Amino acid sequence: MMKTIKPLLLTLGFLTSVNATCTKDEAYNKMMILGAEGAKHMHAYMITHDKSKLIPDYVSEVSPYMEKEDYTKACEIYDRVAKENGISFQKDAKITMSMDEIRKDQTNTNNTCSLTDATMRFLNVSNALLARGLAKTLEKDTTYHHANEEMTRNPVKSCELTQKLANHYHVSQEIMMKKPQHH
Repeated sequence: MMKTIKPLLLTLGFLTSVNATCTKDEAYNKMMILGAEGAKHMHAYMITHDKSKLIPDYVSEVSPYMEKEDYTKACEIYDRVAKENGISFQKDAKITMSMDEIRKDQTNTNNTCSLTDATMRFLNVSNALLARGLAKTLEKDTTYHHANEEMTRNPVKSCELTQKLANHYHVSQEIMMKKPQHH
């Protein structure tokens, strides 16, 4: 009896791992966690110039699967990258907002700064500063890196830090609050 149960359990384990699926939300959650971790690793690299701190490019590998909505294959890649770089999706879940939290954030009209607001403001200020040739300065600016890191974890905090950056570098409110132009 035990001889037949063991192969059956192994077969069932193999089938469940092969047929395991990953939802769109799970794939996006993993993507955002890896993105946030990637930003932290990039910040560490900018300080130390130690290339081992960088997460190797995986975006070109995963993009076709995300575009085809093959979330299971995308998750396999995200899982591999996380494992290779010592990232735990469970442990790091609070490093960024989940898709559920993002949906709630976007419908919460009482929120003073949504994820969309934080992203738009940060990108506007970043682009203005990069246009001024301040890339090297921003590499060492901890407020800049913290605003970026907080964007998907705590958009309100990111907006506060971005405002601090704008004030420090004299970026106008008009530039910071500029809405994207769609052509």
